[in-house]
Parts: sequence; structure tokens; C-alpha cells
Amino acid sequence: MYFCYVERVSTMQRTPFSIFDQRYKRRLEYVQKKRGLSGSTEIPSSPDPPQPAKPDPFCLSDKIIRTTKSETCDSIAEEHKLSSAALYIYNIATGVKLYLPPSCKDTYVFHLEDTGWPIEERYHDQSRGIAFGSLLRTYNPWISPGYSSLCNGSTTYGCVVCLGPPNGFHTKGAPLHDNPALSISRLGQAWTYETPPEDCEVAGEITQQCEKWHKEQQGDSCAQLAASKKITNKLFLAGRVINPKP
Repeated sequence: MYFCYVERVSTMQRTPFSIFDQRYKRRLEYVQKKRGLSGSTEIPSSPDPPQPAKPDPFCLSDKIIRTTKSETCDSIAEEHKLSSAALYIYNIATGVKLYLPPSCKDTYVFHLEDTGWPIEERYHDQSRGIAFGSLLRTYNPWISPGYSSLCNGSTTYGCVVCLGPPNGFHTKGAPLHDNPALSISRLGQAWTYETPPEDCEVAGEITQQCEKWHKEQQGDSCAQLAASKKITNKLFLAGRVINPKP
């Protein structure tokens, strides 16, 4: 009986495809000790490929802070011009490392007696293209219609709301395109191809079948380039940056 059990567990130990684990390892070591037997009891290596190390959490703003005992969700939001609701998911406590979202240009700290309409009337700016009465809900989507959650949710989300988009409004203009001969019918895939600039090195995964190439210059932005070249964001992002050779 002991022979059958020991042989069964030993067989499990000899293959990485069995369920031999710490529990069976202890059992095998116990039986070997009691019966004066010997043999390997090491847990075989897993046949699965090693899992890649998890990357550090992505922080869009590149601003990382560590909270202290005296700080609150609202105090952090006020200091960094954030919506306090954006910090809620991090479960703020003493010593917690926070990855801050992008800042808003303007924030408002509301009080329990506040209602939504006076805030909308005070800060509405028609030039931004936001319909009257939609400012708070546009930039703070957790606020419910009628603003009932504005005060009811303050216990959870704090009292700081954004009055504009994270990272501010896009103000950098660009011409519609820099080639008057380029028509909408040409938008998309190219009919002819050009070779990359000789003084630039193109990454290996980049297609060579491009109608135009652009070397990155100081002050460039994705929105400006896409607009000036009159291509869609999807097609623009299908390409990659090419860097001048050293």
C-alpha cells in the first residue's frame, strides 16, 4: 500500500505536467522519512513560459504624489486643480501613492447648499460650444441630470468639480491643409509613394508606402499635423515618428 502511494506521488513529482505542489511535497517527505526512503521531493518547474513583469501603472499627467495624514480628497484636488471625483478610485489613505489625472484649467469647490443652475449661469461660456446647462455634466460625468448627485455624492466624490476639460482647451490653430490641390476624394490611402528623407531613419515596423513624410519639428502637435495634411486621426496614428540620424 505504501509502495503504491509513494510511487504514485513520486511519479507526479517527476513530471512538470502534474499537480505536484507544496501539499504533495510535504506528504512525500513525510512518507520517505517514516519509511526510510530517499528521492527527490522538489517541485518541478512549470512548463508555462515565464510571465512578463507587470509595467508600472500609467500616469497620464506624469504627476505622482504620496498622501499624508492631514490631506483629504478635496485638499489634493484643490491644490492640483483636479476633480475630486477623479481621485476617488484610488481609495486615498495615509501613505498611498497617487497617480494624478491631468489638471483642469479651472475648478469649483461647491458647498452643500449649492445647486447646479447658479454654477452653470456663472461659468457658462458660449464660445466653448457647450450648451447652457451642460457645463458641469460635460466635465464631471458622475453628476446626474437635475444635479441631485452634486451634494449626495460629495461624501464619496468630494466637493471639487472641473469647469473645463482635463489638460485645458485645445487652442493651437492649424490651416485646413497645406496643399490646395489635395481634395477630399484623395483622403485616405495614397495613389503614389515617396521614399523617406535620406537624413532620417525609419523604424523597422513602419510601412514604406507613404505619399508624404514629415520630420518632427519643435512645436509640432498631432492635431496640427493631422489637420494641415488633411488626414484622419486613425490614418495619422497608423504612422510612427521618424527620427533624424545622429
